[in-house]
Amino acid sequence: MWTRDRPSVTFPVRIPDRSAVALPDRPAPLCAQYVHHELGHAMELAWRSPGLPLAERWRRPPVIAEWGALVVETLGLSAAWLASLGVPADTAERVAAHCRYEDRYTRALAALILRCAARPERLEEEVARTSGDLIDPRHVREETERAGYWSAVFEGHALADRTVAGFTERWGECWWGEPGSWRELREQLTAGPAGLSSNGPVR
Repeated sequence: MWTRDRPSVTFPVRIPDRSAVALPDRPAPLCAQYVHHELGHAMELAWRSPGLPLAERWRRPPVIAEWGALVVETLGLSAAWLASLGVPADTAERVAAHCRYEDRYTRALAALILRCAARPERLEEEVARTSGDLIDPRHVREETERAGYWSAVFEGHALADRTVAGFTERWGECWWGEPGSWRELREQLTAGPAGLSSNGPVR
């Protein structure tokens, strides 16, 4: 499925063993981020226990879903990974650098949205103080309506960072070439961190 200018998204459908992935249809460097992120969601969906009732298989804590997607998304930040796919070295580095910039922006935006959601009466002041005129306060106000989603993204980044750091310590910068890293990721996502509730969308 291709979405024009709408956001990319992955979701299960009412066909056994199938998921739908929607991606923008306009090629751009950032598509490397979209493809890897949604691939991570598709993998996490596929790894859910087949023994669960269908309704439970379709809903997992959003933090777990984002955790898995963000681990896979880190591949798009790696010029070595992109080059291993056959992308020319100079192009791989430019795309990876673009995705690394976007990664930093997304983390900062998530933190800003959560801060403004906690202090709505000072939203405009917080946006102006932290971003100047780079971010429209109206956009932040709209996104505070999805504070649950942004909280999942924020926590998912922290979990993904720890996961990737552990993989890198064990297998090196090219951890993605070791089958054991993917087995361990599946085990971690299946077990999940304790105390998470099931709510919110997967994006």
